[in-house]
Amino acid sequence: PTLTAWWDLICTKKNKNFYTAELAKVEKYMPFDLAPMQQAYWLGANGAELSGAVNAHYYIEIDAQSIDPLLLQRAVYILIERHDMLRARFLRDGRQLISPETPWKGITLHKFEGLSDQEISIKLEEIRVRLSHRRMDTEAGEVFDVQLSLLPNNVCRIHISVEMLVCDAQSFQIILTELARLYGWPSEQLPSVNYSFQEYLANISIRQMKRREEARLYWQEKLPQLPVRPYLPLALNPNQLKHQTIGRRHHRIDPQDFGTLGLRCREKGLTIPSILATAFAEVVGAWSEEQRFLINMPLFERNEFHPDVNRIVGDFTNIVIFAADVSREVSITEQARQLQLQLATDISHSAYSGLDVLRDLMRSKGSDMLMAPIVFTSVIGMGDLYGADFRRIFGNPCWTISQTPQVWLDCQVIEDDRGLLI
Repeated sequence: PTLTAWWDLICTKKNKNFYTAELAKVEKYMPFDLAPMQQAYWLGANGAELSGAVNAHYYIEIDAQSIDPLLLQRAVYILIERHDMLRARFLRDGRQLISPETPWKGITLHKFEGLSDQEISIKLEEIRVRLSHRRMDTEAGEVFDVQLSLLPNNVCRIHISVEMLVCDAQSFQIILTELARLYGWPSEQLPSVNYSFQEYLANISIRQMKRREEARLYWQEKLPQLPVRPYLPLALNPNQLKHQTIGRRHHRIDPQDFGTLGLRCREKGLTIPSILATAFAEVVGAWSEEQRFLINMPLFERNEFHPDVNRIVGDFTNIVIFAADVSREVSITEQARQLQLQLATDISHSAYSGLDVLRDLMRSKGSDMLMAPIVFTSVIGMGDLYGADFRRIFGNPCWTISQTPQVWLDCQVIEDDRGLLI
């Protein structure tokens, strides 16, 4: 308790300084630069590098009971009006712009009257295939969409699509939680949001200037020793791909075993993400020709320059390019401990983004090959991605998928009320 109180005191003083410092001024509805991860998504989706031609896109389906289409549509419109980035357009010159109005035309309804169960299943699969790998027109402002299938016996399937250009994991939590509140309690007034992602980017650019130079020197020193991607057995040269689709396979660890894993990690002084990342690296290394290789690890960073930072929607993602080494004959515990220490040091120098490191690495190697298409994504510690309000109002997701340009393999670890999903 004493340690907690001490930490709270430090955070209070730190945040007071953040909040009272002068904030950068921005011109709303004027173009502004992309954040580093947004730039990577935008370039990748536009085929600037190998194996592109897909958007960074997240899609979920939820089977719910007796959904009112008009009430759901009202909730979506309020949500879009509330969050600037749900009205973002991505321009041809590689910048973004907040529109005062949305191009979203309301709920698309799919009706199935008079169809057999088999015909309904076929049509639902057609909708899933079309929406899950849809390329939304982000230049026109298509970044968020909700559709509804009206099925027999008052069952409804909700289809939600969001472009990751405007939304990281925490932002997705915000969207789903607020959508549930706006639909389930329509007379309730949500707290106002008096800060924007555009303002955040302007502030982070100014405040991290010194840290960025220090981090750049750190990565420049490491650059000659950095490996490249793992050399894995491929069925096809990625340059030969005409059309890219993403598949998903999953494994679940039940709450009891997940709790045991957490206990064992604490006994060893390890975090759950570090032991899972180590296990993933060991598996990748078992298939790779080289035992030293890069793993791309997303970070979800929000610096609290303003009290509303944790209520805004945007892509705050950074990445760390981690050099995994599975050549050493050590225990899994020792391997995880080394990974955890190295990763903590690398994260402390994340002001120079992993994308900057990748560009430097490509220049130094004299190659246009993908340097880090293998990804380990952990959202452990953020709580349930869907949240109690969302599950209470709409139910549990029945199908989800994400796709990202320039990525071959993305191991995602997520905790929810049913344990750990890998």
